[in-house]
Amino acid sequence: MRIFLKMHQTGNQADWIAVAPAKRSRWQHLAARTYGIVAPANFVSAGSFCLILAGLALVLRGDLALGTFIVGIGRLGDAIDGTVAAKTNTKSPLGRALDAILDKIGALLALVIFTAHDVLPVWVAGAIMAQNLANVAIGLYAPWRRTTILNPTPAGKIATAGFWVAIITFVAARLLDNPLIAAGAYILTALALLLGVYASVDYALTAAAAPKRHTRERA
Repeated sequence: MRIFLKMHQTGNQADWIAVAPAKRSRWQHLAARTYGIVAPANFVSAGSFCLILAGLALVLRGDLALGTFIVGIGRLGDAIDGTVAAKTNTKSPLGRALDAILDKIGALLALVIFTAHDVLPVWVAGAIMAQNLANVAIGLYAPWRRTTILNPTPAGKIATAGFWVAIITFVAARLLDNPLIAAGAYILTALALLLGVYASVDYALTAAAAPKRHTRERA
């Protein structure tokens, strides 16, 4: 798990910056020439986001089972893109930002659509959204404290994964009309919220206590 989480992290400069042009791989050359836009992980992030949009579109049309399945496949991209970036040595601030932005947009759309279709209780969607908005607010506040919150912490990554698993479990409970599965979904939500709040508090304390500019992990 620790190795997996590290694959999603990068510093303030792209991997290829520290590599002499003559020693760069083909992917590094391409990424350098396009300012980090054309990189394998970016294609994975964009493709995964498109799958999420396609799945949510099916949910809107009433196909809850297939739509949720496709959303779940799309969410796997959040694990794969970091691995691809690490394997090709093309991690960059742009790729990190693209991944984070698409992740937040996908999560927001999913919360709204699944709540509108009576799959998610309103309080569950509101709690997940509030925790994510707290992280966004902390990220905007950090520069005022001369610090930068960059990468996900283990708690933050696990909380995000927990939220998505909880959403899918709520869908399963709805499709199967099973109260035990619904109870499991509530438990998953509670655990993910606890981890998410822990991560948010950690980020907030880091930003508030920062005596000088430095980097810190973030969800």
